[in-house]
Amino acid sequence: CYAQMTTSLFPGMTECLFHAVMVYDRFVAISNPLHYTTIMNNEVCVQLALGTWASAFLVAVLPFIAIPACYYGQSAISHFTCEIQAPLKLICSDIPVSLILGLVISVFILTLPFTIILISYFHIVVIVLRIHSVEASLKFFFTCGPYLTVVNIFNGIAIY
Repeated sequence: CYAQMTTSLFPGMTECLFHAVMVYDRFVAISNPLHYTTIMNNEVCVQLALGTWASAFLVAVLPFIAIPACYYGQSAISHFTCEIQAPLKLICSDIPVSLILGLVISVFILTLPFTIILISYFHIVVIVLRIHSVEASLKFFFTCGPYLTVVNIFNGIAIY
C-alpha cells in the first residue's frame, strides 16, 4: 500500500513543484531577456530538475517513514487503490501527528508553489504592462494565459 501511494503521489508532487520552476523560467525570460541564456544555462536547468524530483520524492516518502507501522486488528485494506486515509484508519499510534504531517506536506507541495506562481505572475504582468508595444503584450498574454489557466485549474482542484 505504501509503495502504491508513493508511486501515485510522487508524479503529482513533482508536477506541482515543476509548475513553480516553470514560472521562474518564464520570469527570467521576460524580466531579463538578454541575460536569459547566462542565467538559465544547462547546469541551472539540471539542478532545478534534479532538485524538484528529489524534493518530491523525499516529500512523498517522508510520511511513510514518519508514520509507524504499528497496526491493530484487521490489516487488510478493502480498496482497489490505496490512499492515505486507508492506512491511517488502521494505525494504532498517534494519528494527530500523522494528520499534522500531512497538512505540512500539503502546504509545502500545494500552496507554497501556487503562491510563488501567483507572485511571479504578478511581477511578470507588471513588467509586461510597462512595455508599450501592443504586440509584445498580446504575445505574452497568448503565451502565458493558457499556462496560468492550467496551473490555476490543477492547483485549485488539488488544494480543494
